[in-house]
Amino acid sequence: MNGIELLAEKTLDSHLDGQMIDFISSGYRKGFVISPEYGSSCS
Repeated sequence: MNGIELLAEKTLDSHLDGQMIDFISSGYRKGFVISPEYGSSCS
């Protein structure tokens, strides 16, 4: 997507459907997160 290739195990296909990968950089958190594309997450 947008020139970025993501590699994941085939067994994760059903879990990654409808998920969004984002990079967070805040005071105490920094890194990639996977969360629902629409709605909210538990974190």
